Amino acid sequence: MRILLFIIAFQLSFAGIGFSQTRQTETLKVFFDCQSYGCDFDYIRTELKWVDFVRDRTDANIHILISSQDINGGGEKIFMNFIGQNNFKNISDTLSFFNDANNTQDEKRKLMVQFLKMGLTRYVSRTNLFKNMDIIYKQNELENKKDSLQTNKDPWNLWVYNIGVRGFFNGSEVYKSSSLSGNFSANRTTEKRKTNFFINYNNRNSKSTYGIEVIKVHSKSLDANYGEAFSINNHWSWGWNLFYGNSLFNNFKNRFGFTPKIEYNIYPYSASNTKSITFGYYAGPEFNEYYDTTIFFKTKEVLLKQTVTASSSFTQPWGNVNAGVSYSNYFNDFTKNNFALNAQAEIRLLKGLSLNLFGYYSISHDQISLPKGNASRDDVLTQRRLIASSYNYFTSIGLQYRFGSKHNNVVNTRFNSSGFSFFY
Repeated sequence: MRILLFIIAFQLSFAGIGFSQTRQTETLKVFFDCQSYGCDFDYIRTELKWVDFVRDRTDANIHILISSQDINGGGEKIFMNFIGQNNFKNISDTLSFFNDANNTQDEKRKLMVQFLKMGLTRYVSRTNLFKNMDIIYKQNELENKKDSLQTNKDPWNLWVYNIGVRGFFNGSEVYKSSSLSGNFSANRTTEKRKTNFFINYNNRNSKSTYGIEVIKVHSKSLDANYGEAFSINNHWSWGWNLFYGNSLFNNFKNRFGFTPKIEYNIYPYSASNTKSITFGYYAGPEFNEYYDTTIFFKTKEVLLKQTVTASSSFTQPWGNVNAGVSYSNYFNDFTKNNFALNAQAEIRLLKGLSLNLFGYYSISHDQISLPKGNASRDDVLTQRRLIASSYNYFTSIGLQYRFGSKHNNVVNTRFNSSGFSFFY
């Protein structure tokens, strides 16, 4: 059998059994921890009523940690880490499955529930709940075709394409705005090679009226990138990017570049769903043509640029942390450089207490496209052109404390959709 689909049916009956006592000994206490996947928790709780979901991981005997990795064309590979705690300590497991980019939200959540049932089976078998368990095999018609999914040639040769257009229109008596955007991407991924191509176009117009004064803003941009990445081994990769850009805001009339790159991952790439520390080096030429003469009195120029990066990512039961740092400069003038760092973390400090952090900071001395002349008041207020700045930052910090009942099983969606809000 090549393809097995297990549907695990649990029929639980607690008639005549004291709820408070049975709940402690006969149910699985699960802390469901979805870090990066769009989990429909209400649906999961509705389908797994024989599971006792708890609000804090220290109250659970099974911690289910969900993470994901992007795959070819927008799909995902989902990882389910079942971490045993308390009476299930040292009993852990990992399941994974692929989520097709064309799956509907309903198909995604049904697939997740199916694999959750599979993963929980080994824990159920160690309780009295196994008496109420049955495993049903649902035969798939494709099994009669001798592995047709693998032997039939893929007419797309693993290529996946996305195309989209979008328009926004909003306004009031004193303000009007419209924007149009379009995008196209093509991706192909194998174990040894990854190919990505995308092109994005944006056009935005706005008009603000203040008395007799009218301020108009127009911006447009076009970005395209073609990249290749090749596997050397489970720690090293190399590749290159070819890019083009046009941006009225950034004063780039035309911008071409070619960047070879190499990357090293301290951990094997196969472990990237839970931990990763990478170092990268990029270097290559770029040609720039400007709408307006720059502060360096250039209308066009050819430059050679290098970039060094380091990044880390950890997804663990105590939370998740992502951090990165990069440095770049132009070879013709090392004073034209950029240093940036960013970090994001969600850390569980104590039972029910979580710390949330996000920060980004950059020191910019490489604004080579700045147009000559002073920016006007309207330029600054409407941000319709690039403004000189030696640094940029954004940061946030928050604490969240949750207390009360440890159970998290009740689903009640009444008035979830009453009224509406509109933000722009």
